[in-house]
Parts: sequence; structure tokens; C-alpha cells
Amino acid sequence: MTAEMEILELTDDFYQNPHATYRALRERGPLHRIRLDGVVGWLIVDHEVAKQAFAEPSISKRIGSPEGQAVLAKNGAAEMFNTAISDNMLFADPPQHTRLRRLVAKAFAGPAIRDLQPRITSIADTLLDDIGARTTVDLIDSYAFRLPIAVICELLGVPDDDKGDFRSWTAVVVSDSATNEERAIAGVNFFTCLTKLIAERTDDPGDDLLSQLIIAKDREDRLDEQELARVLEVVRVGGCPPSPVS
Repeated sequence: MTAEMEILELTDDFYQNPHATYRALRERGPLHRIRLDGVVGWLIVDHEVAKQAFAEPSISKRIGSPEGQAVLAKNGAAEMFNTAISDNMLFADPPQHTRLRRLVAKAFAGPAIRDLQPRITSIADTLLDDIGARTTVDLIDSYAFRLPIAVICELLGVPDDDKGDFRSWTAVVVSDSATNEERAIAGVNFFTCLTKLIAERTDDPGDDLLSQLIIAKDREDRLDEQELARVLEVVRVGGCPPSPVS
């Protein structure tokens, strides 16, 4: 019987200089047992081994499955993954993931993405002009965080009056210092806003990404309201760097 693999703790040093950690791990081997934010799992640092893992049907990404929940509970991290987070396409296996990806791909190939470049340039220029007028600037908060949030608001057609709240809720969700309770409150507010937007775009679709996701279909198959909200949560969180809560 082989000895259980050592669990490597990924501390704050990892976040400060992850490349050094990855480099050291690659020298030791392709597969490592890690603890990250309280969750114990596996880290693959070799491209070919990662490809094999993704193609292995016995390996599941379903955090929401009974087995996934049992592992999270064992490590005291189940509360980190509520239904909205754990039940999206990032944590889905085929055929569910295949179906969701097919529908989402149709929307991302539409005009909402294709025609956005001039608007992104305008947003970036406006933020840079604002930065240039100041003597002291936090680049993360003033540019690296605000640019993707502004673009995501454009993609989803978020009304101007709601963009400030949208930015604040997202800052809480991706913050390293926010509590689980603060994240939960921000998540509820976000999904309440999304539900309203989905209803409005369903009645009156436009050229924004949300409208394209609503009308996207594969034969008679479409995304339902919960699936739409979870896709948009992936877009929002996946597009934003960590930001301090203001």
C-alpha cells in the first residue's frame, strides 16, 4: 500500500508569486494534492496529464453531486459553494455541459460580442483619461477592475442607474476580504437584478448578450431562467480580478 500523498498548503505566498510555486511543482511531478481556501483537491501542472484528466469519464466536475458535497463537507468548505455557484456549466459533466456550451456558443458568436470593440475602446479611453487627471492611482480599483465590469454591463444591457450597484455587488463577490454573509447578500441582490433584466429582455430583446442568450436555441432547446442566471454569473465573476471591498 502506498503512503498518502502529502497535502501542500497554498498560502498567501502563492497568490503573491504563483509562478514560482508552479515552477517548483513542475520539477517535482505532474500531480499534487493541495489545500486551497479550505478545500483539499488535486492540482495538475503538466499539459498532457491535464488533457488526459479532462478526457477521463470517471473524473467528474460536479461539485453539486452528493459525492462532491461530501468532499466539501469533509473539508469544512460546503458553505463556499451555494447552488448558484456549484450548479453552473463550469461544474457540469457531459451531456449537460455539452448542451449548455452549445447554446452559449451561439450567443457568443452573435453581434453582442462581434460589434463591441469600439465601445470597449471608448470605455478604456475614458478610464485612462480619469486616471491621467489624478496624482495617486490604484490601478486595480480604478482600471483593471472597472474596465471588465463596465464591458460586462454593456454586454448585459445593464441600465445606467444599476451599474453602480452591479459594480459594488461584484466587488464583494470577488473580494479576498469579504465574509460569506456579505457574499451571500451581494449574490441575492445580483440575482434579483438579473431576474428583472431577464424578464425585460424576454419581452423586448435587443442586441446585447443577455438577449442573444435568451433567444439562442438548439432545435427547440433553450436556456431556462436559472441557467441564464448561472451563465451570467460565470461571465461576471470570470471576467473580474479580485478587488478590495470599498
